[in-house]
Amino acid sequence: MFPKTFKLGGHTYKVLHPYVFEEVDGLTGQNSCERRLIKVRNTTEGGATQAETHQFRVFMHEVVHAIDQIFCMDSIGSECNKEALLDGISEGLTQFLLENDLWKEPKEENGEA
Repeated sequence: MFPKTFKLGGHTYKVLHPYVFEEVDGLTGQNSCERRLIKVRNTTEGGATQAETHQFRVFMHEVVHAIDQIFCMDSIGSECNKEALLDGISEGLTQFLLENDLWKEPKEENGEA
C-alpha cells in the first residue's frame, strides 16, 4: 500500500512504514523535508494496529507537508494569499500523483479510454 520511495518536485523521498517513534511519544507520522524522508506509524501507542485507511491518511498528511515546503514556501498556517496557496497544493498533488503513476485515466462508459 505504501511506496518505499516517491518523487515530488524533482526530489526523491524515502518512506519508512511501518515506523516506531521511539524518540517522540504520540507521533503517527513525520516529514523531514531536509532529509527527504516520511515516517508513518502503523500502530497506536498501546500497540493496536491502526486501520490502513488511517495510516494512508497520515501518509497523505505528511505528503501535504512536503508539498507545502516545496511548492508553497511553507505557507500553511501563516497569513498568505489563499489562492496562491491552493495553486501550490494542487500543483504538488498533481505532480505527486502523475510522477508516481497513481493517476489512472478514467474509462469511457463503453470501456474505452
